[in-house]
Amino acid sequence: MSIQISKVNKHFGAFQALNNIDLNIQSGELVALLGPSGCGKTTLLRIIAGLETPDTGRIAFHGEDVSNREVRERNVGFVFQHYALFRHMTVFNNVAFGLRMKPKNERPSEKIIAEKVHDLLNLVQLDWLADRYPEQLSGGQRQRIALARALAVEPKVLLLDEPFGALDAKVRKELRRWLARLHEEVHLTSVFVTHDQEEAMEVADRIVVMNKGVIEQIGAPAEVYENPASDFVYHFLGDSNRLYLDPENHILFRPHEVALTRQAEADYQAAEVRDIRPLGAITRITLKVNSQDEPIEAEVIKDHASLNGLTRGQILYFKPKAVTTAHQ
Repeated sequence: MSIQISKVNKHFGAFQALNNIDLNIQSGELVALLGPSGCGKTTLLRIIAGLETPDTGRIAFHGEDVSNREVRERNVGFVFQHYALFRHMTVFNNVAFGLRMKPKNERPSEKIIAEKVHDLLNLVQLDWLADRYPEQLSGGQRQRIALARALAVEPKVLLLDEPFGALDAKVRKELRRWLARLHEEVHLTSVFVTHDQEEAMEVADRIVVMNKGVIEQIGAPAEVYENPASDFVYHFLGDSNRLYLDPENHILFRPHEVALTRQAEADYQAAEVRDIRPLGAITRITLKVNSQDEPIEAEVIKDHASLNGLTRGQILYFKPKAVTTAHQ
Protein backbone atom coordinates (compact mmCIF):
# COMPACT_ATOMS: atom_id res chain seq x y z
CA MET A 1 0.00 0.00 0.00
CA SER A 2 1.71 3.19 -1.18
CA ILE A 3 1.15 6.57 0.52
CA GLN A 4 1.15 9.89 -1.32
CA ILE A 5 1.30 13.13 0.68
CA SER A 6 0.77 16.25 -1.43
CA LYS A 7 1.08 19.94 -0.44
CA VAL A 8 0.17 19.32 3.22
CA ASN A 9 0.09 22.35 5.53
CA LYS A 10 -0.90 22.43 9.20
CA HIS A 11 -1.13 25.31 11.68
CA PHE A 12 -1.80 25.23 15.42
CA GLY A 13 -2.86 28.82 16.02
CA ALA A 14 -0.06 31.04 14.73
CA PHE A 15 2.45 28.15 14.74
CA GLN A 16 3.02 26.40 11.40
CA ALA A 17 3.71 22.76 12.22
CA LEU A 18 3.94 21.58 8.59
CA ASN A 19 4.87 23.67 5.58
CA ASN A 20 3.97 22.36 2.12
CA ILE A 21 4.93 18.71 2.68
CA ASP A 22 5.29 16.41 -0.34
CA LEU A 23 6.27 12.78 0.26
CA ASN A 24 5.74 9.50 -1.58
CA ILE A 25 6.13 6.21 0.32
CA GLN A 26 6.32 2.99 -1.69
CA SER A 27 4.40 -0.21 -0.93
CA GLY A 28 6.22 -2.39 1.59
CA GLU A 29 8.68 0.36 2.52
CA LEU A 30 9.79 1.13 6.08
CA VAL A 31 10.26 4.90 6.34
CA ALA A 32 11.57 6.90 9.31
CA LEU A 33 10.40 10.46 10.00
CA LEU A 34 13.47 11.81 11.78
CA GLY A 35 13.98 15.16 13.44
CA PRO A 36 14.17 17.12 16.70
CA SER A 37 11.19 17.82 18.98
CA GLY A 38 8.76 20.23 17.38
CA CYS A 39 9.86 19.58 13.80
CA GLY A 40 6.42 18.29 12.72
CA LYS A 41 7.13 14.57 12.40
CA THR A 42 4.42 13.37 14.82
CA THR A 43 1.90 15.82 13.34
CA LEU A 44 2.59 14.35 9.89
CA LEU A 45 2.17 10.80 11.22
CA ARG A 46 -1.16 11.73 12.84
CA ILE A 47 -2.36 13.31 9.59
CA ILE A 48 -1.54 10.07 7.71
CA ALA A 49 -3.55 8.18 10.35
CA GLY A 50 -6.47 10.59 10.23
CA LEU A 51 -6.01 11.67 13.86
CA GLU A 52 -5.29 15.24 12.66
CA THR A 53 -6.76 17.13 9.70
CA PRO A 54 -4.44 19.19 7.47
CA ASP A 55 -5.35 22.81 6.70
CA THR A 56 -4.60 22.12 3.05
CA GLY A 57 -3.26 19.20 1.05
CA ARG A 58 -4.10 15.63 0.19
CA ILE A 59 -3.38 12.13 1.56
CA ALA A 60 -3.80 9.17 -0.79
CA PHE A 61 -3.40 5.44 -0.15
CA HIS A 62 -2.44 3.66 -3.35
CA GLY A 63 -3.76 6.55 -5.41
CA GLU A 64 -7.10 6.72 -3.57
CA ASP A 65 -7.79 10.01 -1.75
CA VAL A 66 -8.41 9.34 1.97
CA SER A 67 -8.10 12.95 3.14
CA ASN A 68 -11.73 13.13 4.29
CA ARG A 69 -11.98 9.61 5.71
CA GLU A 70 -12.21 8.84 9.42
CA VAL A 71 -9.45 6.92 11.19
CA ARG A 72 -11.44 3.67 11.17
CA GLU A 73 -12.04 3.91 7.42
CA ARG A 74 -8.34 4.27 6.66
CA ASN A 75 -7.47 0.86 8.15
CA VAL A 76 -4.17 1.86 9.74
CA GLY A 77 -2.42 0.18 12.66
CA PHE A 78 -1.02 2.65 15.22
CA VAL A 79 1.61 1.86 17.86
CA PHE A 80 2.17 4.54 20.50
CA GLN A 81 5.26 5.26 22.60
CA HIS A 82 3.58 4.29 25.87
CA TYR A 83 2.03 1.02 24.68
CA ALA A 84 -1.64 2.01 25.44
CA LEU A 85 -2.50 -1.56 26.45
CA PHE A 86 -5.67 -2.28 28.44
CA ARG A 87 -4.48 -3.07 31.96
CA HIS A 88 -7.58 -5.10 32.92
CA MET A 89 -7.19 -7.41 29.89
CA THR A 90 -4.81 -10.33 29.42
CA VAL A 91 -2.25 -10.24 26.63
CA PHE A 92 -4.51 -12.52 24.57
CA ASN A 93 -7.54 -10.24 24.99
CA ASN A 94 -5.49 -7.11 24.23
CA VAL A 95 -4.43 -8.57 20.89
CA ALA A 96 -7.94 -9.86 20.17
CA PHE A 97 -9.61 -6.53 21.00
CA GLY A 98 -9.57 -5.00 17.50
CA LEU A 99 -10.95 -8.17 15.94
CA ARG A 100 -13.80 -8.37 18.47
CA MET A 101 -14.69 -4.72 17.83
CA LYS A 102 -15.26 -5.24 14.11
CA PRO A 103 -18.86 -4.85 12.83
CA LYS A 104 -20.85 -8.06 13.30
CA ASN A 105 -20.86 -8.92 9.61
CA GLU A 106 -17.03 -8.61 9.47
CA ARG A 107 -16.18 -10.11 12.84
CA PRO A 108 -14.40 -13.50 12.75
CA SER A 109 -15.58 -16.39 14.91
CA GLU A 110 -13.94 -16.84 18.33
CA LYS A 111 -12.14 -19.91 16.94
CA ILE A 112 -10.60 -17.89 14.10
CA ILE A 113 -9.79 -15.02 16.49
CA ALA A 114 -7.98 -17.44 18.82
CA GLU A 115 -5.94 -18.90 15.94
CA LYS A 116 -5.03 -15.45 14.66
CA VAL A 117 -4.04 -14.12 18.10
CA HIS A 118 -1.77 -17.10 18.75
CA ASP A 119 -0.22 -16.72 15.29
CA LEU A 120 0.52 -13.06 16.04
CA LEU A 121 1.90 -13.81 19.50
CA ASN A 122 4.19 -16.40 17.90
CA LEU A 123 5.24 -13.78 15.34
CA VAL A 124 6.31 -11.40 18.11
CA GLN A 125 7.77 -14.38 20.04
CA LEU A 126 5.51 -13.99 23.09
CA ASP A 127 2.87 -16.73 22.80
CA TRP A 128 3.89 -18.05 26.21
CA LEU A 129 2.63 -14.82 27.82
CA ALA A 130 -0.95 -15.02 26.48
CA ASP A 131 -2.55 -15.32 29.95
CA ARG A 132 -0.46 -12.59 31.62
CA TYR A 133 -1.55 -9.00 32.25
CA PRO A 134 0.39 -5.95 30.97
CA GLU A 135 1.67 -5.05 34.45
CA GLN A 136 3.42 -8.46 34.57
CA LEU A 137 5.42 -7.71 31.41
CA SER A 138 8.65 -5.81 30.78
CA GLY A 139 8.56 -2.62 28.71
CA GLY A 140 9.98 -4.40 25.68
CA GLN A 141 7.39 -7.18 25.95
CA ARG A 142 4.55 -4.64 26.25
CA GLN A 143 5.67 -2.87 23.11
CA ARG A 144 5.76 -6.13 21.15
CA ILE A 145 2.22 -6.90 22.37
CA ALA A 146 1.12 -3.41 21.25
CA LEU A 147 2.59 -4.18 17.83
CA ALA A 148 0.78 -7.55 17.67
CA ARG A 149 -2.49 -5.79 18.54
CA ALA A 150 -1.94 -3.24 15.75
CA LEU A 151 -1.25 -6.05 13.24
CA ALA A 152 -4.32 -8.09 14.30
CA VAL A 153 -6.79 -6.04 12.25
CA GLU A 154 -4.65 -6.52 9.10
CA PRO A 155 -3.99 -2.81 8.54
CA LYS A 156 -3.03 -1.44 5.14
CA VAL A 157 -0.42 0.77 6.80
CA LEU A 158 1.48 0.49 10.11
CA LEU A 159 2.31 3.76 11.91
CA LEU A 160 4.61 3.90 14.92
CA ASP A 161 5.11 7.02 17.06
CA GLU A 162 8.45 6.88 18.91
CA PRO A 163 7.78 3.16 19.49
CA PHE A 164 10.89 2.55 21.60
CA GLY A 165 11.25 5.97 23.23
CA ALA A 166 10.09 4.82 26.67
CA LEU A 167 12.58 1.94 26.86
CA ASP A 168 16.13 1.83 28.16
CA ALA A 169 19.01 1.93 25.66
CA LYS A 170 19.81 -1.82 25.66
CA VAL A 171 16.18 -2.92 25.18
CA ARG A 172 15.68 -0.20 22.55
CA LYS A 173 18.61 -1.53 20.54
CA GLU A 174 17.34 -5.12 20.75
CA LEU A 175 13.81 -4.14 19.76
CA ARG A 176 14.74 -2.05 16.75
CA ARG A 177 16.76 -4.96 15.33
CA TRP A 178 13.78 -7.19 16.00
CA LEU A 179 11.45 -4.70 14.23
CA ALA A 180 13.69 -4.68 11.16
CA ARG A 181 13.57 -8.49 11.01
CA LEU A 182 9.81 -8.51 11.57
CA HIS A 183 9.29 -6.01 8.76
CA GLU A 184 11.14 -8.32 6.38
CA GLU A 185 8.58 -11.02 7.25
CA VAL A 186 5.33 -9.02 7.09
CA HIS A 187 6.50 -6.50 4.46
CA LEU A 188 3.81 -4.01 5.48
CA THR A 189 4.11 -0.36 4.48
CA SER A 190 5.33 1.24 7.71
CA VAL A 191 6.15 4.76 8.89
CA PHE A 192 7.79 5.42 12.23
CA VAL A 193 8.65 8.63 14.04
CA THR A 194 11.93 8.96 15.92
CA HIS A 195 14.38 11.60 17.09
CA ASP A 196 17.11 8.93 17.40
CA GLN A 197 19.32 9.04 14.30
CA GLU A 198 20.94 5.68 15.13
CA GLU A 199 17.50 4.07 15.27
CA ALA A 200 16.53 5.54 11.90
CA MET A 201 19.84 4.53 10.30
CA GLU A 202 19.57 0.95 11.58
CA VAL A 203 15.90 0.22 10.82
CA ALA A 204 14.62 2.34 7.91
CA ASP A 205 14.73 1.74 4.16
CA ARG A 206 14.54 5.51 3.71
CA ILE A 207 14.88 8.44 6.09
CA VAL A 208 12.86 11.66 5.89
CA VAL A 209 14.80 14.32 7.82
CA MET A 210 12.50 17.08 9.08
CA ASN A 211 13.19 20.46 10.66
CA LYS A 212 10.84 23.32 11.55
CA GLY A 213 7.93 21.90 9.60
CA VAL A 214 9.77 21.22 6.34
CA ILE A 215 11.54 18.21 4.82
CA GLU A 216 15.28 18.85 4.68
CA GLN A 217 16.22 15.63 2.86
CA ILE A 218 14.85 12.23 1.83
CA GLY A 219 17.08 9.26 1.07
CA ALA A 220 18.49 5.88 2.04
CA PRO A 221 20.43 5.90 5.33
CA ALA A 222 23.83 5.80 3.60
CA GLU A 223 22.80 8.55 1.20
CA VAL A 224 21.69 11.07 3.82
CA TYR A 225 24.72 10.29 6.01
CA GLU A 226 27.33 10.48 3.26
CA ASN A 227 25.73 13.27 1.21
CA PRO A 228 23.83 15.56 3.59
CA ALA A 229 21.80 18.27 1.89
CA SER A 230 22.44 20.88 4.60
CA ASP A 231 24.46 21.65 7.71
CA PHE A 232 21.38 20.71 9.75
CA VAL A 233 21.23 17.20 8.24
CA TYR A 234 24.97 16.73 8.69
CA HIS A 235 24.89 17.67 12.38
CA PHE A 236 21.66 15.83 13.15
CA LEU A 237 22.79 12.52 11.66
CA GLY A 238 25.74 12.03 13.95
CA ASP A 239 28.50 13.64 15.99
CA SER A 240 30.28 16.31 14.00
CA ASN A 241 33.04 18.91 14.13
CA ARG A 242 33.07 22.38 12.65
CA LEU A 243 36.46 23.96 11.94
CA TYR A 244 36.49 27.60 10.89
CA LEU A 245 38.88 28.52 8.09
CA ASP A 246 37.95 32.19 8.56
CA PRO A 247 34.92 33.99 10.09
CA GLU A 248 32.81 33.28 6.98
CA ASN A 249 33.87 29.75 6.01
CA HIS A 250 34.06 26.41 7.80
CA ILE A 251 34.49 22.72 7.05
CA LEU A 252 32.65 19.77 8.62
CA PHE A 253 34.00 16.36 9.61
CA ARG A 254 33.14 13.49 11.96
CA PRO A 255 35.10 12.63 15.13
CA HIS A 256 36.25 9.33 13.58
CA GLU A 257 37.60 11.29 10.58
CA VAL A 258 40.39 12.96 12.59
CA ALA A 259 44.07 12.04 12.31
CA LEU A 260 46.15 12.62 15.46
CA THR A 261 49.89 12.79 16.16
CA ARG A 262 52.11 13.87 19.07
CA GLN A 263 54.62 15.58 16.79
CA ALA A 264 54.08 18.66 14.63
CA GLU A 265 53.69 17.71 10.96
CA ALA A 266 52.72 19.48 7.75
CA ASP A 267 48.97 20.18 7.43
CA TYR A 268 48.35 19.38 11.12
CA GLN A 269 47.05 21.97 13.60
CA ALA A 270 48.05 22.24 17.24
CA ALA A 271 45.35 21.86 19.90
CA GLU A 272 45.22 21.52 23.67
CA VAL A 273 43.80 18.30 25.13
CA ARG A 274 40.79 19.22 27.30
CA ASP A 275 39.32 15.76 27.95
CA ILE A 276 40.19 12.09 27.43
CA ARG A 277 37.21 9.74 27.59
CA PRO A 278 37.61 5.93 27.18
CA LEU A 279 34.46 4.48 25.52
CA GLY A 280 35.14 0.78 25.22
CA ALA A 281 36.94 0.02 21.97
CA ILE A 282 37.48 3.70 21.21
CA THR A 283 38.69 6.77 23.11
CA ARG A 284 37.21 10.23 22.59
CA ILE A 285 39.53 13.21 22.93
CA THR A 286 38.25 16.80 23.20
CA LEU A 287 40.60 19.38 21.75
CA LYS A 288 40.71 23.19 22.12
CA VAL A 289 41.87 25.11 19.07
CA ASN A 290 43.10 28.68 19.63
CA SER A 291 41.27 30.07 16.59
CA GLN A 292 37.72 29.18 17.79
CA ASP A 293 35.59 28.57 20.88
CA GLU A 294 33.94 25.43 19.47
CA PRO A 295 35.93 22.32 20.52
CA ILE A 296 37.05 19.55 18.18
CA GLU A 297 36.32 15.94 19.13
CA ALA A 298 38.43 13.03 17.86
CA GLU A 299 37.69 9.32 18.23
CA VAL A 300 40.54 6.81 17.87
CA ILE A 301 41.09 3.16 18.78
CA LYS A 302 41.95 2.74 22.46
CA ASP A 303 45.57 1.70 21.78
CA HIS A 304 46.29 4.52 19.30
CA ALA A 305 49.90 5.72 19.52
CA SER A 306 48.88 9.30 20.31
CA LEU A 307 47.21 8.17 23.56
CA ASN A 308 50.33 6.69 25.14
CA GLY A 309 50.92 8.69 28.33
CA LEU A 310 48.56 11.44 27.16
CA THR A 311 47.16 13.78 29.84
CA ARG A 312 44.91 16.82 29.86
CA GLY A 313 46.65 20.09 29.07
CA GLN A 314 49.13 18.53 26.64
CA ILE A 315 49.33 19.49 22.98
CA LEU A 316 48.20 17.17 20.19
CA TYR A 317 48.29 17.82 16.45
CA PHE A 318 45.26 16.99 14.32
CA LYS A 319 43.91 17.18 10.80
CA PRO A 320 40.62 16.08 9.23
CA LYS A 321 40.97 12.93 7.11
CA ALA A 322 37.72 13.67 5.27
CA VAL A 323 35.93 16.96 4.80
CA THR A 324 32.34 17.79 3.92
CA THR A 325 31.73 21.11 2.24
CA ALA A 326 29.67 23.39 4.45
CA HIS A 327 26.09 24.04 3.28
CA GLN A 328 24.34 27.29 3.99
